[in-house]
Amino acid sequence: MARPHRLFVSHETLDRWLEAGDVEVSGDLITLVGAGQQFRVKSGVAFVTEVASGQDDAALIGRVKDTDQLKEMGAEHYADSVILGDNAYNVVEGFVGEPVARVEKADDANNDSDIELLSRFFMTR
Repeated sequence: MARPHRLFVSHETLDRWLEAGDVEVSGDLITLVGAGQQFRVKSGVAFVTEVASGQDDAALIGRVKDTDQLKEMGAEHYADSVILGDNAYNVVEGFVGEPVARVEKADDANNDSDIELLSRFFMTR
């Protein structure tokens, strides 16, 4: 079974979206207002660079992990850094979201896929 697409949102981006009214947050749910898509979120990081050796032994650069996954890997996370074995990574902190449901609106006559809705949402930002 294919894993559902996940969304990573940095703290900075979420703040911008909240200020603009593009998202609503309720507990651990984020709703993309224009698309009506909801995501259940956890704290997480996006791996940007390896700074200790220049070698990405765990192939994490460009990947996203939530805090539970970091713990399972034995990684140590503090602020914008993650240490895993002999590797040290710069990361961006934020939230990892998994799709929950799409909130239907009465005037929503199309049946766009979640990917199409997300693409439209991001293209207008």
